[in-house]
Amino acid sequence: MPEGPEVRREADAIGRVLIGKKLTESFFEPAHLKRFARRLVGQQVVEVTTRRKALLIFFQNGRVLYSHNQLYGRWVVVPKGKAPNTKERFGWR
Repeated sequence: MPEGPEVRREADAIGRVLIGKKLTESFFEPAHLKRFARRLVGQQVVEVTTRRKALLIFFQNGRVLYSHNQLYGRWVVVPKGKAPNTKERFGWR
């Protein structure tokens, strides 16, 4: 399970890329969360921080994206247009 320092490193990496920028697209799984994706598109990220093992992304419209990575979740930053290798960390194929 990701601990506080790992989540902080993820938040710092995300913040360096997103703070001050507007989201151009957003995607949520599972299906019942998909309706929230459009509420973030076009919104500027104003802060990325952590609270214990949770990662919080604050937007200019007052919304906050809360993420808790549970046992295997993680955030990664990759170059624009490149999909992350989501199987690499645990050797899943």
